[in-house]
Formats: sequence, C-alpha cells, structure tokens
Amino acid sequence: MSGLTKLELHERLLLAVGVTRGWVTEVPLVLNLRQIAVPLAVWAFTLTSPPGGRHPTESKIQLIVPGQDRRGRGNFSGPSGAFKLLVGVHPTEDLFVLWDCYLHRNFAYSKNVQVRAPVLWDATVAGIAITTRHIDDGVEAIIAARGDHLVEAIKHRINIQ
Repeated sequence: MSGLTKLELHERLLLAVGVTRGWVTEVPLVLNLRQIAVPLAVWAFTLTSPPGGRHPTESKIQLIVPGQDRRGRGNFSGPSGAFKLLVGVHPTEDLFVLWDCYLHRNFAYSKNVQVRAPVLWDATVAGIAITTRHIDDGVEAIIAARGDHLVEAIKHRINIQ
C-alpha cells in the first residue's frame, strides 16, 4: 500500500481530534486544541508494515522533513512555544502512534522509527496502549491510540516528556 499524502494524513488527524478546519497542507501541522493548553506542531507520517528487513510484526514510519535531501540530516523545527509531536497514521485503520519527537534529532534521510504489533493490537482493543523501547538517546515511550483516544494520547505524550 502506498503512503498517505500530507493532506490525507492531516485530515485524518484533524478528524480524530475534532477539528473541522485548518491549514492541512503545512508541515508541521500546527494545532490549537481546546483540551490542550499548548499549541502543537505535528509531523505526521504513514505507518507501514512492508515485508523484509524488519521483524514481521513491526510497523514503521520513515522520517523525511521538508527540505531534507538524501544526503542531508533532518530535524523537527517548528514554531516557538509549540509542543512537537511525531505521529504515525495507519493507512486503513483508525490508529495513531506517537513517538518522542524530542529524541529524534539530526536524523538521516528516511530514518525508520518502529513500533511492534502487540502495542497496536492493544490500542485497537483498549483504545490506548503504551510501551517503551531503548534507543541511542535514551528510553522512548511509544503511545498507540485509536482515533477516539487520540487527544488522551497526546495529553499523555505531553505529560511524560
């Protein structure tokens, strides 16, 4: 399955958090939600599970930011005062994954960021699921959520920062 366009990714996010309008093609997507005290700067990517190279129960996003070329390093730079969110959007299910945007700095073009299937399954059943993984820059909390729990997941992401 091919990836979702930025417009599709952003529209899915907006629908899940109850926002009916916004500049949905801008990257990062800047959101002001009434339930959250700080503005959000969101980088959204399609969550994929391609065969080969990864564990068969692992899904991933591939980090590429605007202006980054194949030899360049990427960073998430957004508006001052906005909380940065790194989000994977499942292309066919109402599922979202939030990684710690602040732990992913100076990354290579198309860097993979993974999540294991049990977390996605748990989120499908319970609405929200949390796991951790060890990466070079520390321990990362990964939060998976159905769309009807996305605001709660974002609040949790902010609180564990």
